[in-house]
Amino acid sequence: MSSSASRLEDILPLTACQEFFLAGESASSIDSIHVYGYRLAGKVDPDIARRVWSEIVAAYPSLRTSLHILSPGRAFQVIHHAAQPEFRFFDLRHMPRGEAEAEVARYQEADSAVLFDWRVPPLLRIALHRLADEESILSITIDHLIFDGWSLGLAIRDFLTGCAVLAAGGRWYAPPAASIREYLLWHRRQDVQGAVGWFRNAMRDVPSQRLPFVECPRWPDRICATEVHFLPLTEEEARHLNDGAQRLGVTLYALFQGAWALILSHCQKGERAYFLSTSASRPADLPGVESLFGLLLGVLPHCLPCAGASRVGDWLRHIRAYQVEAMQYHFVPPGDVVGIQKELAPLAQTCCLVFQNMDTGTGREPDSPGGVTVSAGGLVSRSGYPLVVGAQVHSGLQLSLMYDPRLFSRARIVSLAELLKAVMLALPGREDACLGDVCALEGIRGGLREVAASVAHRG
Repeated sequence: MSSSASRLEDILPLTACQEFFLAGESASSIDSIHVYGYRLAGKVDPDIARRVWSEIVAAYPSLRTSLHILSPGRAFQVIHHAAQPEFRFFDLRHMPRGEAEAEVARYQEADSAVLFDWRVPPLLRIALHRLADEESILSITIDHLIFDGWSLGLAIRDFLTGCAVLAAGGRWYAPPAASIREYLLWHRRQDVQGAVGWFRNAMRDVPSQRLPFVECPRWPDRICATEVHFLPLTEEEARHLNDGAQRLGVTLYALFQGAWALILSHCQKGERAYFLSTSASRPADLPGVESLFGLLLGVLPHCLPCAGASRVGDWLRHIRAYQVEAMQYHFVPPGDVVGIQKELAPLAQTCCLVFQNMDTGTGREPDSPGGVTVSAGGLVSRSGYPLVVGAQVHSGLQLSLMYDPRLFSRARIVSLAELLKAVMLALPGREDACLGDVCALEGIRGGLREVAASVAHRG
């Protein structure tokens, strides 16, 4: 490492989630690189935007962090005193709108394949494409090893605030944030083995889960989900789900998990479903945790009974109770959770659920007249799971399915997303009905039969 000691702030071990994501990698990988696009409505001065991102990197230690791998299982991270982000500006106002949009998409796809040197911070690149005088797309290319969705929301909040203040002629500096040192110390004090025992007991009846609509005859040696299908819900549909969840005494997350579990339970015998979900690992008793920037995620296993005779209301409340109890153990290293699954159900095909209700900046209203509003403007991402089922609720309600195109056809993924939406919408208002009654509803019965048939066909 060439940096002198005077230029370093701290040397720390990796978090459990960072270790899990690394999974023995010895050099940077495109699998951990994500590109998030944000459509900006309003005037954005590129010089101000450049300055603001420099301030953001200066404020958050994780954005000044390098990663160093000595050998598989032996790695550490270094917080540097300073780092300067790469910022690129492209003025596309001379291009027709369609060509400009296509150019941004090409840039995002290409930049997602440009490796970071983990030894040189920041693991972040910024691009601003101006489409019109008051319309731009901000592209944030970042390595997943240093951030999570919560962190992204912090950065976008600071970006909008900084641009607004500086554009008005004011002075702005991003407030300095704490590093993850205290989080690492907190994690060391937790009873990991006791929590692993709790999960092992919760997973004692885990089925050899199959996934629906897999069309590849041979499971690839290496999974890489790269394609994404989005399914936005209408305001009326979102209101129906939120109102129904409140009446049932559960959350929108419970409805989402329940609907997916009901679909998965038709993929094998036993009326059970198994999947993983991600959760924020931000302990409420850790001061300043809400402003920590970093990869602070947990992985929770779910082995849910889906007996046809179960009453919908009781079943959803059971799911919610499990969510609350499992969240107490969000600190369990993801590798330990996956290890339990491999021990109990080594042939299970695992999917991951991601429920995003944190503020990632989209849908934000301007803080002052002439300010900037933000909406989603593209996503390039990858996952080691064959199927990642997501729900985003920070701006409206949207379902997403990220999938490995070698395993699933787009047509099947579109059908699966529509079935998930139909089951979610059917659960509210049927508290006293049985799950079997929901499965027999017009518009759901046929889809579940196709799910079961797709698994039976593979034998």
